[in-house]
Amino acid sequence: MKIPATVMFTLFCLSFISAQKCDENDTSNSLSNYSPRSTLTLKTCTFEYYLKDIETLQLLNPDKNITFNNSMLNVLFNNEINSFATSLNDLSLNKNFANLSSDSKSFTIGRNIFLHRSKSPDYSLKKISNILSVSATTGVDKNFSKNYAYNNSTNKYDFSSELMINFKFTHIFDNIIVPIENEVARIENYRKITIRDSVEKKLREDNEIPIIENTPSSELKRELLQKKYYQYYKYIADEEIDYLKKNKLYNRYFIWWAGVNIDIPIQGKQLNYKEQPTAGNFTAKEFQAWRTEIFLNLFFSDPEITRFEFLKSTSLNIRFSGSVFNNNSYIAKNLTPMTFQTIVGQSADQQAINKSDLVFIGNYERFETYSLKGEASVLLFNNTIGISGGSEKTFGPYDNFNWKLGIPVSLKDKDEKPLLNFEIQWKEINKSHMIGLSVGYVFGKFTK
Repeated sequence: MKIPATVMFTLFCLSFISAQKCDENDTSNSLSNYSPRSTLTLKTCTFEYYLKDIETLQLLNPDKNITFNNSMLNVLFNNEINSFATSLNDLSLNKNFANLSSDSKSFTIGRNIFLHRSKSPDYSLKKISNILSVSATTGVDKNFSKNYAYNNSTNKYDFSSELMINFKFTHIFDNIIVPIENEVARIENYRKITIRDSVEKKLREDNEIPIIENTPSSELKRELLQKKYYQYYKYIADEEIDYLKKNKLYNRYFIWWAGVNIDIPIQGKQLNYKEQPTAGNFTAKEFQAWRTEIFLNLFFSDPEITRFEFLKSTSLNIRFSGSVFNNNSYIAKNLTPMTFQTIVGQSADQQAINKSDLVFIGNYERFETYSLKGEASVLLFNNTIGISGGSEKTFGPYDNFNWKLGIPVSLKDKDEKPLLNFEIQWKEINKSHMIGLSVGYVFGKFTK
């Protein structure tokens, strides 16, 4: 679509004049790290600095055809990647995150630390590259997560042996998004006219802005202004993503990342065992369920990969990993403990059950297990349902081959953002076949 020269000239003049006003009103800040000094500069500069972010990236990368800024791409890739998220292994670009997994019967809550993002003026322009994720994972039993409680074995309060601390370092390599060459002018025109009008209208009608204007504390006022600025900055990015995806104005995009994942138990898990299922004493051992993993992920999406409508907006997620973890003979054989009850006589004709213990039957062995795993998931129908498969080969005293096939489903909210992910699975673990449902709920959007 050809844009009339008069329209382009008018847009250029408006952009230039507004940018000058922003520079005059706040010379100490720039780019998307901008902090408005007043409600007037908030209304005047929010959209202009979004444009300026793109222009700065174009100047810094003259050899690349840059159409979008990094903040917009971070939001785009986060939404797409979260469509596959069912466990802690999945990447999240939210500052805070939480995950409830039915597959591992665990609940995880954590925080991402973006290592490269200093408080320099071009803070939000920088692409997310290195992330340190720190989280805590605990087991979930009957919909309840018990982290700190009374221990009948020690007769004192202590941390649950299911509580893990996790450290994950992730490096995100260059992401690639390829807009349709003939549609770049259309994207820029929509951004500079339709989105500009929309955000300026919302800013005029925002009932919270007059309240901010009358805030007596200058420090609080500045904080509220900056929060409001980021709210509308993200709104511009969301509108641009929505327009881009609905009209399929890109050919494809690709992102890949790699890293290391370390699980450290807060305290050992007590394992009770005896060689024979007979009454009497049993032996207790403390088991430390540590794990170290290295991984590589590849993510690809294409809105027009085929002429068949049901295959359009297809995404592919591939993951390779290698790990070493602490193991024992009961986990390796997928054994379930038996319940032994201690009965105490209260009188000649009365008895009472004092306590119950879970006891494994058989010889106890502890050893390290090495694992190589590969997984792939494809989502079709606008990234809502697809197929998945994976396999794992373990080495050492526990030498086995596990596999799974699944049908992943990603339910979206009204803005087409992932809300709830689940997968119907058929798998073989330790030579046992099972069919079940794995559910992953990503709470990142609620924990910012």
